Amino acid sequence: MKKKITVLIILVSMLNACNNDDNMVVVPETVTTPDSEPVEKAWSKVIMSGTHFSPRTGHQVSVFQDKLWVLGGDDDQLGNQVWSSIDGINWIEETTEDPFTRKEYHQSFIYENRLWVIGSFRSLNSNKAPCVSDVYSSIDGEIWKEEVFNAFGCREKHQSVLFKNKLWTIGGYGDGSVNSGSAQNDIWSSDNGLHWIEETSNASFSPRYSHQVIVFRDKLWLIGGTDGDSSNNKNDIWSSEDGIHWIEETSNASFSPRLAHQVIVFEDTLWLIGGRGVSDVGKTPFNDIWSSKDGTNWVQEKEGSFSPRSGHQAIVFQDKLWIIGGTDASGGSNNDIWVLE
Repeated sequence: MKKKITVLIILVSMLNACNNDDNMVVVPETVTTPDSEPVEKAWSKVIMSGTHFSPRTGHQVSVFQDKLWVLGGDDDQLGNQVWSSIDGINWIEETTEDPFTRKEYHQSFIYENRLWVIGSFRSLNSNKAPCVSDVYSSIDGEIWKEEVFNAFGCREKHQSVLFKNKLWTIGGYGDGSVNSGSAQNDIWSSDNGLHWIEETSNASFSPRYSHQVIVFRDKLWLIGGTDGDSSNNKNDIWSSEDGIHWIEETSNASFSPRLAHQVIVFEDTLWLIGGRGVSDVGKTPFNDIWSSKDGTNWVQEKEGSFSPRSGHQAIVFQDKLWIIGGTDASGGSNNDIWVLE
């Protein structure tokens, strides 16, 4: 009888412990399987189907209305074609009209549910448009409206980004006629895309073009570029919390000096891809890839499977990192597409 009472007391104690949330201890089951191991991402080439855009460089790529958009660029002559794709494989030319002035080394961005392009290439070639800072926008990518004819003078190879509810244009080549110009370090902002204010004509960083500006961790980051002298290409990094005041994070980052590269935020990490740097001719392209968790310290990743290139585009679409087009070591343009997945 005493044995039965002892067992009963133990059972009651166990029930009381289970009913008391403060005393309840849950031990999760740990299962280790091959499927739980991290899978290394790899680059693969996208095989496009049907009609698609021609090889080009200096184009822009945006994600708008759940599609990839390729805008303008140089395919032996300046273009103003607009192509879109829902998957990167099948492409549609959205308009055969002239949606905007022919453009190369311009900028595109999404603002107020519209697709925008700004700026253009300077050239003496009669089949290329003069350097301008015109601004166009579209609600659907097919019908375009010129918003501003001349926002801030001649400008190309600049950077335009959306930051703290304003549009910002930073640096670039221009401020001259069709026949002249120089590297710039001015900064312009707009709260509507129509009216632009010069925030400073001489920012803390040196004049440059073919650089990159990206929003990361609530700051603007400016990375690399050139002032036109191939022996003075840059690998410095600057940051700003307000777009006007800049701090030099490093004067000599781990990657080599370069221009016409790409910097993109992917999986809460900065990625720097390709570009061209200093060599005997100053134009040898790269296919190296670097990553940074803080914008200052960089780690070299495995080289891309794609050929070395500059003037290409990097974009995040459908949770994947995409590389589109650009100029290779031979000086020829590409229309290949690569995706990291």
